[in-house]
Amino acid sequence: MEVNRAAQVLSASLFLAIIFLVYAKELPEAAMATAYFCDRMYILFDCLNSSQFKKTGQKLRHAILKGESEILDYLHQQLGWISAWQFQSRRQPQAIIGWQVTIKCILML
Repeated sequence: MEVNRAAQVLSASLFLAIIFLVYAKELPEAAMATAYFCDRMYILFDCLNSSQFKKTGQKLRHAILKGESEILDYLHQQLGWISAWQFQSRRQPQAIIGWQVTIKCILML
């Protein structure tokens, strides 16, 4: 999947839509896990794709500055979350390793 498409699909709008549909009883409660996955991925995309140098109203959408631990702590948390991903197929997607490498490289900068 293209990054641009993934960022559109795994969005805050989809997160809110799924939550709304669960509360409206149009989707089962189990769909909440999908909603939370979309939200976490949306924040991760924002964190890695920040174009703002200074902090703005959006918490993790700014450049990583030396000595600033908020984004670094968040990225460390995401490493643990991503390594816990499990898929039903025997073959685990390369995306798991790709995300881990991307985050580790940023943390090493």
